Amino acid sequence: MYIFIRVDHFWDASYDTCMNWQVIGLVLLIGFSVAMLGTYLVLKRTQGPLERAFVIRACSICWLGGILSVAGLFFIPAPWKFGMLIIYILKIATSVLRWRRRALELREQDTAGKM
Repeated sequence: MYIFIRVDHFWDASYDTCMNWQVIGLVLLIGFSVAMLGTYLVLKRTQGPLERAFVIRACSICWLGGILSVAGLFFIPAPWKFGMLIIYILKIATSVLRWRRRALELREQDTAGKM
């Protein structure tokens, strides 16, 4: 099965690139696959029950935020969707750093409780 994507219209201002469903579908497929792989690998690396529960909650929040941001890209008008993307990227970046520290704290608590 081959996926044909016409790239000759990307630079043409008269062509409506917002409705290029092939590109949108490919980007969503790649994004969904990467998110599934990331979720699987993060859950695989957890070591204790506290850390696993926290990671499941954090992944659920990330999935919800990702789904809402993709929905926002379809329904929010053009000037506002770029601001939404900037806020979403900054929020995800800071949340991942904060959640990673919290997961490491929970991992230390789990290992301290086993000793």
